[in-house]
Amino acid sequence: VGDPGRAGSVLLRMGRLEEAARCMKEAGRAKEAAEIGGRFYESKGLWKEAGMAYEGGGAFRRAGDCYSKANDPLRAAQCYQKAGEFFGAGFALVHAHRWDAAIPMLQRVKEDNPRYDESRALLGRCFYELKDYAHCAAALENHLTGARVNKANIDYFWMLALAYEQLGELEKSRAVLQKIRTVDMGFRDVTQRLSSVESRISMRASAAGQQAPATGAAKTDQPTAIVQMVDNSVGQRYVIERELGRGGMGVVYLARDTQLDRPVALKFLGSMMDDSAELRQRFLREAKAAAKVSHPNIVSIYDIGAQEGGAYIAMEYVEGVNLHRYVSEKGRLSPREAVNVMVQACSALAAIHQQGIVHRDIKPDNILIAKGGLVKVMDFGLAKLQNARITASNIVMGTPCYMSPEQVRGQDADARSDIYSLGLVLYELITGRMAFDGGNVLEKQRNQMPAAPRSLVHDIPEALDNIVMKCIAKQPDERFASAAELITALRQAAR
Repeated sequence: VGDPGRAGSVLLRMGRLEEAARCMKEAGRAKEAAEIGGRFYESKGLWKEAGMAYEGGGAFRRAGDCYSKANDPLRAAQCYQKAGEFFGAGFALVHAHRWDAAIPMLQRVKEDNPRYDESRALLGRCFYELKDYAHCAAALENHLTGARVNKANIDYFWMLALAYEQLGELEKSRAVLQKIRTVDMGFRDVTQRLSSVESRISMRASAAGQQAPATGAAKTDQPTAIVQMVDNSVGQRYVIERELGRGGMGVVYLARDTQLDRPVALKFLGSMMDDSAELRQRFLREAKAAAKVSHPNIVSIYDIGAQEGGAYIAMEYVEGVNLHRYVSEKGRLSPREAVNVMVQACSALAAIHQQGIVHRDIKPDNILIAKGGLVKVMDFGLAKLQNARITASNIVMGTPCYMSPEQVRGQDADARSDIYSLGLVLYELITGRMAFDGGNVLEKQRNQMPAAPRSLVHDIPEALDNIVMKCIAKQPDERFASAAELITALRQAAR
């Protein structure tokens, strides 16, 4: 009783941890008391309490282990960093999706660390999540060079393939995707992604030099009121350079993001939204729906905002032309080139449909041909989550010449509605004319079939003709059931 330290040592040997910790604390041996307390809490599976005890005693590595088991990665990372366990800190921050904070921790892992290779893989993931594809590729190349694809590393090979694709290194991307598909044909959408990359390679080879970057509208003085509304919405982050175009939902400007020093396409809705919370809600919904999907064939969303007085979306700026302008300048496309474009557009649709999103406004103006032949689907201004019904049922949304019969009737639209619209786009690409134009377009969409493409252009393959007519069947059940099914048919038709 007179020597609590000695009593604590005896109790510790007896395995009576709680009493031993109490005695050590009474003896003024706080660090030992904390460590013994940590062991006691560990024995009970009380991981958070164990972490706190170890942290209090300066046993930071063990504290980090316990916080990790308690699913508190941020506190775990703090303790690992204090212990000099930089891999553990980085790993915990990755688990917490704190990509920016994880990078400097992982970069401090030394080459003699047994988990050094794994740290390179995690670095690649962090850069991938931050859309820094150049550093992602560099980190993953360092990690995967000489490695074979297996279940443990297949996700990292996938990220490397997508990084190469975003960087325009298509042959490298194709090679990695082929390795993945050899090991697991059903891995994510590897078959569709490989088809998309091969289409871009084919288009780049067959149409080299034919794509010209969009010059946009000539630079003009913007009305002071419009510029002021833009400034009110986005503060000082974006500097407007020139107007790119106008549509039914707003104005699009080329701007520079001063924080990240990169060009963006800034879509702005000004006074038309001043008094309408419903329109602001629709605007935010379109951006959030699109931003959930990351895909090389979809225009990326970087930033959104809405308030009384205006709203904006900052999007990836794509140098290129929309499909309407591309065909207007070039004329109707060969069946092979049309299939190349459609496979990439279908790949984008497959990605958004998997997220329960229907585009609802597929048309040539919303499909971009970027430099190198990359196809990008854009403008989710009419996107509608299938499980959300914000838009009033009596509002018909879409572009008449490309609307499905069910959209014209004001009925619910699903993925097959987008396939119908895409079929009309394909019709236009291979015939050089719209399927429905002139008067009463909506009535024609409901009740009239256009002439078969082969009756207008005789060198169109019969298989491609059949694909178009199946896409634009009036009854949704008679169309392709999914974009993936349409991709398969297009690839077979191209052989």
